[in-house]
Amino acid sequence: MNWIHPDIAGKRFVFECIDDGFTDFANEHCSGTCPERLLDELEETISLYHGEALPLRHDGAPTIWELETAHLQAHYMVYEHTIHVGSIASTRTNVAFESDDVRELLG
Repeated sequence: MNWIHPDIAGKRFVFECIDDGFTDFANEHCSGTCPERLLDELEETISLYHGEALPLRHDGAPTIWELETAHLQAHYMVYEHTIHVGSIASTRTNVAFESDDVRELLG
C-alpha cells in the first residue's frame, strides 16, 4: 500500500501554470492524456513521492521542489495548506507550462 507523504497530506493542490493552452500541451506533449487525468496523476505522484523530490532553491522563501517521473517533471512549492505547482514539463519533448513566479525564482 502506498502512503501519502506527511508534508503533503491534507493539502489542496493549486496549479498556477494552467491556462487555455494546457489541453494542447497534454494532447501534443503527453501522449494524448486528457488534461484532467494528467493533473490527477501529477497530484498522486507528488503525494506519494515527495520524499524523492529534489529541493532546488531555499533562500528564506518557500523551497522549490523538483520531481521527475518517466513522463513529466514538475516544480512546486509546499505551503501550510496548499501545494502550488508552478511548472509541468514533458520529459519526452522538454516542452513546459510554467508560472511566472517559478520562472523568476529559478532564474
